[in-house]
Amino acid sequence: MASCMKIVGMVLTALLGAFYIMSGTMILTPALNADVHNQMRSDFVKFAEVSPFLLVGLELSPVEYAQVTGIVQITLGAMLLIPLATLNLLGNIGLLVVMASAIQVHIMVKDPLEKAVPASVFFILLGVRLLLVTSSSPQKSSKKVD
Repeated sequence: MASCMKIVGMVLTALLGAFYIMSGTMILTPALNADVHNQMRSDFVKFAEVSPFLLVGLELSPVEYAQVTGIVQITLGAMLLIPLATLNLLGNIGLLVVMASAIQVHIMVKDPLEKAVPASVFFILLGVRLLLVTSSSPQKSSKKVD
């Protein structure tokens, strides 16, 4: 059972890492899909008005907000694919924050519910991945050595 969970965690990790690298790339460049790129860029015009970066006093233009988001998604997605536990954990937590922010932004700009569904689904998948990976990692013994 534990090995099955480990395999599921590894597959989910690979799929999520690849997805975020692809998603970030589509935000940054029209090379993969020009229509999706253009739609995302137009969405960032309204997203920039309620950007979470405003909470820390950083006002980004829609283009800058899209570029930061794309770079962050690619970086954190790559961190999921690098076989170092600490990087995996940081990448996972970072992407959870990005998806929570995306859900918040969709709500704040009053997007229809279906626009927030992908971010919500990926938030859940990242949460499941985090649980799978952390529950299958070796536990330190709590026994005292005399």
